[in-house]
Amino acid sequence: MTTGMAEVFRALAHEDRLAMLEHLRGARRGQAGVLELAEASDISRFAASHHLGVLRTAGLIVMSKQSHRHLHRVDGTALRAIEDWAYRFDPQENAAHTA
Repeated sequence: MTTGMAEVFRALAHEDRLAMLEHLRGARRGQAGVLELAEASDISRFAASHHLGVLRTAGLIVMSKQSHRHLHRVDGTALRAIEDWAYRFDPQENAAHTA
């Protein structure tokens, strides 16, 4: 679990990738193509493709094909795993389990 978690944190540790996730969160139907994400993040299409690959590998987004377009959307599974992992470090929660 920690190896996968490290990959997720590495993927999140870049401003352009965070901007892409934010854009997807607010995008129409929660999905967008590479050109839209590149424009929204003010980066090249090549850079956007690279960052999307990193996000996909980390399990943060999924891609689907509609007609001739590849659309990307956030996959909340990895984000929920981060939340569950971080929750273990909550001192109040740990005190409730040991009491």
